Amino acid sequence: MKHLRLTKIKSNTQLVVDYHAVITNKMTSSPVYSTGLLIRHHIADEKYFVFDSGKLVYSGFAQNRVSIRRSILPWINKYYNLKGEIV
Repeated sequence: MKHLRLTKIKSNTQLVVDYHAVITNKMTSSPVYSTGLLIRHHIADEKYFVFDSGKLVYSGFAQNRVSIRRSILPWINKYYNLKGEIV
């Protein structure tokens, strides 16, 4: 079973937080696939943007890391055409 983990990247501001998306084995927490995606969360307006190699590929609204993760799960499954659902 796969799990999507968002790892916070060091930030110089409290208004924008960047995350790196890594797909891990849910049982062992070991990385299975490093997506190369950067998720930028603008806290004030609760928007987030997903970049792949610097190109904007997805965006939406979310309050925190948990709601970002929930909203991009189906999209990541489809984007990477992964076999088996990520939880």
